[in-house]
Amino acid sequence: MKKNLIQQIDSLEKDILGSQPFLIDFNQIREYDLFIRKLKHIKAIAIKDPRFPYQSIQNQIDDLLRRDKTIKIFTVKLRLEGLIDNKILKPIVNGE
Repeated sequence: MKKNLIQQIDSLEKDILGSQPFLIDFNQIREYDLFIRKLKHIKAIAIKDPRFPYQSIQNQIDDLLRRDKTIKIFTVKLRLEGLIDNKILKPIVNGE
């Protein structure tokens, strides 16, 4: 999904940049520039993926549910040093 989102943003940006030389009104040019900046901001957010720790937990929950559909409760364990430095964050998810 993330790859598709980035491709769609790139396509929109290309379309906007392609039609920009034909603009003659200063306000339209400024508006197009604003659209380009907003698209670049959205793309940066999509690439960075600010949900990382939560996405990792969700992926583990999805995997557990694929293996056992009867699970009703999930326990998530996080180490304190992992919360301070996201580089070593490795959540542990168990299902009951």
